[in-house]
Amino acid sequence: MLGRGQVSCVRIPGGSPRYELADAAHHHYFRCRGCLEVYNVQGCVGNFATLVPEGFQLEAHELVLYGRCQRCVPRRRGA
Repeated sequence: MLGRGQVSCVRIPGGSPRYELADAAHHHYFRCRGCLEVYNVQGCVGNFATLVPEGFQLEAHELVLYGRCQRCVPRRRGA
């Protein structure tokens, strides 16, 4: 059984809350607009601090990518 502080709640717009281990490596999410499944995307694209207005201090960020998963991408004929 996991104790308090060992799991974190992740809220992705349009979906139910997700729970994952609090000490999981930093990652982002991809939400399929076809089947509504959510996938973990490992890694981070870069330094978001460069986007913050002058004089502001960035403390955290969340990123959700939206599109269609491999199963939901329309298949081309002959492929």
